[in-house]
Amino acid sequence: MHFKIFLLLITLSNSQTFFNKTIGNDNIIYSPRTIGLGNNIGHGALDAYALFGNPSNLINENEDFTFILNSNVENLNERRSFILKDSFGDFLTEADYIVNKNRRLNTSSGFTYNKVVNKHLFAFGFSFSPVIDFSSNYLEEVRGKVDCEDLTPCTRDVLSGYQQFNTDGTINGLSVGIATIFKTMLGNIKIGLSHTSTLNSTIDYEILIDTLHNEWTNLSQIQSEKGSVSVEPSNSLNYGMTYDSNIGVVFSLFYRSPIKFRSDGLYPFGYLNEASGLIEYNIPCDNQNCTNNVYQYKFDLNVPQFQTPQKIGISLGYRPVSNQRTAIFFELIENKYDNIMMGIFRESSQNLDTDNYRFSTSNELKFGLEYGTYSNSSIRTGFSLVESPVPGVKSQSKISFGYGKRIEKITIDFGLSYFQNYYNYPDIFPILDDPRPDFDSVKESNYSLSTAIRYSF
Repeated sequence: MHFKIFLLLITLSNSQTFFNKTIGNDNIIYSPRTIGLGNNIGHGALDAYALFGNPSNLINENEDFTFILNSNVENLNERRSFILKDSFGDFLTEADYIVNKNRRLNTSSGFTYNKVVNKHLFAFGFSFSPVIDFSSNYLEEVRGKVDCEDLTPCTRDVLSGYQQFNTDGTINGLSVGIATIFKTMLGNIKIGLSHTSTLNSTIDYEILIDTLHNEWTNLSQIQSEKGSVSVEPSNSLNYGMTYDSNIGVVFSLFYRSPIKFRSDGLYPFGYLNEASGLIEYNIPCDNQNCTNNVYQYKFDLNVPQFQTPQKIGISLGYRPVSNQRTAIFFELIENKYDNIMMGIFRESSQNLDTDNYRFSTSNELKFGLEYGTYSNSSIRTGFSLVESPVPGVKSQSKISFGYGKRIEKITIDFGLSYFQNYYNYPDIFPILDDPRPDFDSVKESNYSLSTAIRYSF
């Protein structure tokens, strides 16, 4: 057998990964096909992937059994800079002072089984997959200076130490679901129901000032913290319906209930700064919130209100009867947070009001296009526009491409996504009388490689 396989998946978007420690990252549950169709859930997530999307897509009239194995590698590059004057060219420029590189690996698997019972087709599905990831790493290398005596070799750019703000924790879940199909004169109607149970999880955090000397030159006078919170199991229900008409129009509705996690322990969950619209994490010290009067700042620790939003989605697709190899999809999703998540800092009163802010409702608009070739392969492209729940972060836009190849009973899908994001953010480890600007310029770039193998018969 001779065949050619090529891969073209590139995703360009705007997102915010520094806030994963608070909001979490749920892109890790998307299949390569979903990514290729602009993160389309209603029609892009099939087989066991449908358990956390539109469970009516568990139905497969052509195959009795399917098994999927998926891995996702996510890489994040972060650069932070501030504006200074170029002494040679006499103009303003941005100087990078932080470059961070992080990598995460997640795996998932699942299967579906289609069975005719009393002349009626039912589908059953099971999967194990990550539900949301709260990991985020920040490392800052701090330089100081020393006085060098004449004729004595030494460096004036001495390493003072490191400043770190890291969180690490992924919540995994088990999903089960069932779906069935009803055939009518005008088309087929599929309905499905799934249930997700998250497992016991632990999320670790570390705030550390690691100095190499007794003198903290240019290091933040901030209180170091290290700990973890345990997250109890929780549950979510998914409902889905798909109408596949005889004229090629496909219409879907789906609903995912919010997941509200109960946590035990304190965690740097953050608060919303009303003036900037950004989630911030440190607060000035006073006699009540710092254990030692040596420190000038500390990170605000409280019981975290981790949650995933409620999702209500509507998808519309069209596959022309005269050209079964081409399909086009549109999707609109509403994300709504039910619980109050965090405190809010009001500049007018200079007070931090605890448990007083709930993220506003945000929407996602998606477009996807898929073309099946004569060599049993699929080429996909898509576009999506996603509003951010964080007021100070702009809406996210994404362009994506995808590819899959079927070889007898095995289907191989690849997904490569990439985004860039720019925003301004205050210094994470502040120092008093800092001559630098109040806000750093943050540039984030992220690419993730998603690979899936599907076996069916």
